[in-house]
Amino acid sequence: MAVMIHSKYGYEPPEWVQADSRLDKWCKDKKRRTKQHGAFNLEKLPVGLSRQFFYAQEKS
Repeated sequence: MAVMIHSKYGYEPPEWVQADSRLDKWCKDKKRRTKQHGAFNLEKLPVGLSRQFFYAQEKS
């Protein structure tokens, strides 16, 4: 069984912790860019959709 790591989202496998940290950094950057340019609003996206959007961007 994989080692579970305590993160701000609870106990998760290391892969999920890394994915969550990358997602958090991505969201923070998008919010910063939104304030600068006003072109992309994360608050209008449902939570699951923003996570799917992140992984689709990461694969390409």
